[in-house]
Amino acid sequence: MTRTGVPGGSIIEITLLNQAGEWLIDRIDEYHENPGRPLVPEEGHHKWLRAPNGMAPCEELALHPETENPNPGALFHDGWSRVPVDTFQLAQRVDETEGPQWQRTLAEAQRRAPVLRVRVQTVGSFPHAGVLAVGDAGSGTDLMYSCALRVRPGIATAQALLATIDTKQGPYERVAAVRAVLDDGEPVRWCAAVLFPGVGTAVGVDSGTAAIVDATAYMSLTRRQWWNAWNPFPERRWEDMGMFDCGTGPIGVMTSSGWGDGTYAVYWGLDRDGRPLQLMIDYGVVQEAAASPLGQSRP
Repeated sequence: MTRTGVPGGSIIEITLLNQAGEWLIDRIDEYHENPGRPLVPEEGHHKWLRAPNGMAPCEELALHPETENPNPGALFHDGWSRVPVDTFQLAQRVDETEGPQWQRTLAEAQRRAPVLRVRVQTVGSFPHAGVLAVGDAGSGTDLMYSCALRVRPGIATAQALLATIDTKQGPYERVAAVRAVLDDGEPVRWCAAVLFPGVGTAVGVDSGTAAIVDATAYMSLTRRQWWNAWNPFPERRWEDMGMFDCGTGPIGVMTSSGWGDGTYAVYWGLDRDGRPLQLMIDYGVVQEAAASPLGQSRP
């Protein structure tokens, strides 16, 4: 590696690769800050690793069909899922947008909503120290948040839910959700994950990608390590997924975020004793499991 730059200007690092005795340029990276600096200085780690006093670790779901997914865990299966109803567009076509008539209209629209083939893809696994962070890793730390609910340290299995979208140009797959499986067993209860710094239960995405990572490892990355993990993510295609790895081993998972930029809900899946088993980001591509449309009459 060689470096060039001027005082007060950007730093250019050129990575060279030796092939058959000949040095070739492998990569050119430009940094506007010292790439050896940590994303978060050590004295600032407490801001990311310790939830504010009195902060609830999660919030109960409202279970309102217009705003919440009643059972986020049911999304992850191999089969078929129904797409969400666009309630804004539906409201433009009806006279009543509240009360029993609206609920009947909404239920009928949900029944008629298209279904997509879905499948679960295991991406890899990563160790974690008990605090997980979620958000847009393309932002560095600007759009990354830690989960207030602590978990038992261990190894998480990263999985993505892929939905097949049919187009005139042919079918393609889009990431519909991503989750970190922390322990064996199926969740019996879901809650909204409370995030900090700040307060919220959803993440904003500005790079078309979202991640679930070990908070301690992520905040300890240097800017160069962060860039080495972020930069190889292949071309931001909708079906993209991969482990977040700066070259020393994965510390999380990153995927394309559904339909792109937006705000996406984060959920905890808990067992009967309230122990966290799964952490999920739902990209809103599908809403609920559905029967196969093959051979069925759909008026």
